Amino acid sequence: MTETPSVPPGTGPLAPEFSGIDPALMNGFITELERAGQVIAEQAENIRRELAAVDLPAAGLAPIREIGGWAEQQVPRLRQRVATITAPGPEIPGMIGTGLRPYQEASLLSPAEARRQGTELGERFAAIDPDEFRFAGPYASEKIAAVFEELKAHRHDAGFTAAFFAALGPAGIRRVDAALRRLPDDERSDALRTAGTAFATAVGGGAEVPGFAAVMKAAEKAMTGTAGDAEDVEAVAALLSHGDYPDAWLAGLAAPALRSGSRIGGSALAGLLNALGNNPAAARLAIGSAARFGPDPDPPTVALPFGRLQGSPEKWDDRPELAAFLKDLNERTMGIPETAGAFGRLLAAASGAYDEQDGKHGQEAAFFAYTVMTEADGWRLNDATRIHLAEIAGSYATEITLGANLNDADVAKDSAMRTTPGLFEWTPPPGLRGAFRLSPEDTFRFMTTFAGDADARLRFDQGMDAFLHRVLPQAASAARSSGTPVPLDNLFTALGNVRGTEVAAAVRVLKPGDEGSETAEDAESFLAGGVMGVVGLLSPFSAIPRTWTALSTGVSGYYTYGRGPEEQVKKLLESDEAKTLGRRHETVRLLIEQGFVPKVPPAGAIADPKGGLRPFEEILKQGTAGVKALDQWLVDNGLGKGDLLSLGEMTARQAKNFNGASGESYTRGRSHADPQVTTD
Repeated sequence: MTETPSVPPGTGPLAPEFSGIDPALMNGFITELERAGQVIAEQAENIRRELAAVDLPAAGLAPIREIGGWAEQQVPRLRQRVATITAPGPEIPGMIGTGLRPYQEASLLSPAEARRQGTELGERFAAIDPDEFRFAGPYASEKIAAVFEELKAHRHDAGFTAAFFAALGPAGIRRVDAALRRLPDDERSDALRTAGTAFATAVGGGAEVPGFAAVMKAAEKAMTGTAGDAEDVEAVAALLSHGDYPDAWLAGLAAPALRSGSRIGGSALAGLLNALGNNPAAARLAIGSAARFGPDPDPPTVALPFGRLQGSPEKWDDRPELAAFLKDLNERTMGIPETAGAFGRLLAAASGAYDEQDGKHGQEAAFFAYTVMTEADGWRLNDATRIHLAEIAGSYATEITLGANLNDADVAKDSAMRTTPGLFEWTPPPGLRGAFRLSPEDTFRFMTTFAGDADARLRFDQGMDAFLHRVLPQAASAARSSGTPVPLDNLFTALGNVRGTEVAAAVRVLKPGDEGSETAEDAESFLAGGVMGVVGLLSPFSAIPRTWTALSTGVSGYYTYGRGPEEQVKKLLESDEAKTLGRRHETVRLLIEQGFVPKVPPAGAIADPKGGLRPFEEILKQGTAGVKALDQWLVDNGLGKGDLLSLGEMTARQAKNFNGASGESYTRGRSHADPQVTTD
């Protein structure tokens, strides 16, 4: 969970000079203003007709019509403001969790002024001779940098950006690419991001600016093979790698490069793949266009990129063309980390990892993700691709959890493209349904594609952490209303199965030897010691999935990924008692968050200054006294006294459920460890 940073008084949105706009409120205002303009126009026309019917003049309606016209004229400029404030950019302290985004009205130009200034900047850029030799500045690289800096201030203004590129002419994109290469390395990436974002803005809203249509046509011809050469392709692909482009337009440019036999490769292909990774709907459409489903498929659309799928997922065919297409594209990209990483981003984007939420995936994204998750373990993977497969797994934490669950009615069934459990079937973890079914073996196989990489596991663990916080309230509510711990039993058991499968997959890939992998506990220690490392219980990094980590390892410390084993706190890591108590501490903290109130509040060594439960690492620092105090507090709250819904008993029960299920799945996963079914 991301912490909200503290905001010093007078800074961020609290600064006296700060001005901003809430995009949600602005969009609502735009909708109301559009409606107002329409109502004014309709009512003015009704009044005019009534006046005409009795032969009265309608000249007095002119001011009313002017108001309606004014309202309609404001809408495009208001939408421009929204585009400006919602564009990706660095976060400002204090903005997290608020709808307010910084905005300065002075930065918005009138359409005519935007075109004029954009044209002037384009002409200034065109006049720069990149090969000019000077004994004193400003040098060509400095002039180029100054142009990009000015363009950056207007990169979300469609009129300005379209006029800029129009001034450069159809060959302007190649000129931009050449100029970027003249910049110092530390400035080039930011300038490319500016140029790409500006071009995307122009394509999205500047087609009517005189001269820009020719620029778009030149880009299209370069990418579709009807004109241009390798340098043109390289230049266009570089620009496309940044920015939010119209889905159908971008897919049309990128699809030919994805097809088998395309000569586009290297950095140009990486740029196109990154462009699709930035635009998930375009990614799905480009893949659907390039994969060619069947002899006479319906033309793909943004809404139906893979053709018309049946209404019920269980009726969907396997689309073997898609699986074969993706395997071929992986072979084309795996040789270079840059291209392999971009391919991974394409997979994650098309799977809905960037534009959809776990548990709410659409049919198109789910269909694509199912294909990837059941096929990728058969691909030869570059490590740069694996981290994005982990993003897919995290985005489909629901399906992963159901697939790993060994206490499910579907445990013996094969993977299938069908909603699971069915709409009228019982769901062991309350309310949990997946867009498709994964078998335990396929779940394990897919995890082997990324579990051997610590950074990739971090991405997956972040998804599981978010999943846990999303589903736990429903399970806790069901337990309270039913008067039985069974709903929580089912959830914590399923979560333990996920962790055991994840660890088994990691061990299968990393091969630590018998001593490091005999049990799930051995494997956890191996992973922690060799890859993650428990760091002296320091302040947490906000990106670390702390809840999932604490439950999984049984140590409520804060982990970093990639540190060497010499940095571990050996006594803590080797202490089974600390692991057991740590898992209980994390479980009781979660239950308290869900409204299970302790009858006896924390006190003494385990209480913080506000009367809450101290962090586990602070309790451990007190040695035996702290451990005994935590044990006794759990006893005081019902542990060992027979009340299954008491906080103490519930805590021990769920911690045990998680740990036991993890060990069971780890053992099952080890039985899957056949070289023929996993990726080496």
